[in-house]
Amino acid sequence: MKICSLTLIFCGLLLHAFHSFGQSQLTDLPTLYLTTDNGQTINDRETWVPGSLKVVAGEGTQGLYDGRMEIRGRGNSTWPAPKKPYRIKLNSKFNLLGMPSNAKNWVLLANYFDNTLLRNVIAFEISKFLGFEYTCAYRFVDVFLNGSYIGNYTLTDHVQVENNRVEVEELDASDTELPAISGGYFVQEELYAAEEDGYFQTSHAGKYDVKYPDSEDINNQQRDYIRNYIKDYENRLFSANFLDPVTGYNLVVDRASQVNWQIANELIGNPDAYLSVYLFKKRNDPKLRFGPVWDNDLSFNNTDRFEDMTHMMMSEVAYNNSKIVRMLEDPAFREEIKNRWKAVRAAGIYEQLDAKIPELAQKIMQSQAMNFQLSNITKEPVPSLPFLSRVENLRTYLARRVALLDFQL
Repeated sequence: MKICSLTLIFCGLLLHAFHSFGQSQLTDLPTLYLTTDNGQTINDRETWVPGSLKVVAGEGTQGLYDGRMEIRGRGNSTWPAPKKPYRIKLNSKFNLLGMPSNAKNWVLLANYFDNTLLRNVIAFEISKFLGFEYTCAYRFVDVFLNGSYIGNYTLTDHVQVENNRVEVEELDASDTELPAISGGYFVQEELYAAEEDGYFQTSHAGKYDVKYPDSEDINNQQRDYIRNYIKDYENRLFSANFLDPVTGYNLVVDRASQVNWQIANELIGNPDAYLSVYLFKKRNDPKLRFGPVWDNDLSFNNTDRFEDMTHMMMSEVAYNNSKIVRMLEDPAFREEIKNRWKAVRAAGIYEQLDAKIPELAQKIMQSQAMNFQLSNITKEPVPSLPFLSRVENLRTYLARRVALLDFQL
């Protein structure tokens, strides 16, 4: 108790010092100073608010931005939370903090529902280990907004078609015939798709949003092409002859990404695995590819939706699971999942992740202490366990989850 009190006093003094001395690095992580013009508030997820961004970090840190930007809210279930997530649009493309993509658009994940602040990035590490074609880059950061400290955030890619992000061929208005019209496209099946401009629904109740080309750039021929392609994929999947080598669904699905996607969601224990699915299609390639992995703050047994999910297979209990249930009726798909799981286990996925979790926890140790001193910073009024105990619970979940998949797969 005395240690906690001393930590509280120290963090309070440190914040007071920062308010006194201006824009400096708060902890050993990079510090982002977001300043809106005239102190404008960020009220919604639609309105871009102009301002500036300054990134302060240690000597030798790459990608220190100091310039104009726009900012707005983001997220569906996360936006109403007291600790807000944000989307940032820089004035020009930039490799922010040395991340691979030279891009304007970036995201600040608040991790309000995650009392370890690590779940999203552990999911990214799983994606990287499995070899997804694209895994979001990330950096832990401390954030100030209009002079006020608002906590520890994960700075990461905005999931979009862009260099070193989702890489598909660009379409222009003249691409209205095959083969040019065949790609690329980026689509999300999503619970909230009806709120988006690119929304369409299939006869199998699939709700989709065409992310690329966006609603301003896509023409009618391209819109019809990708909608019909997705509808054909679902029709094949749910047909009586879904395993037929000519008319079956395997002709339009990339098996390697499909297998990795299913293993990732089961290992992560993602309760929203089938409510939010990203798919992309390249030119002259008939296969829809799954990915990237995204939105996992409620994963790793971090929701009471199904009580303790440690020993539950997501394919059996997660919402909107009709497609994966159907896919798992394919003996070849099940066998490939089994073989892939054996391969990644032999390659040391558990051992690497078990070592990575405490490594990342140590990386944010100073920052998390500051973060959890703020009020309304997490869904728990006061975290019931010390930070390192919460991290150990995450490691315990992972060990038990791996044991479950060893048995089930």
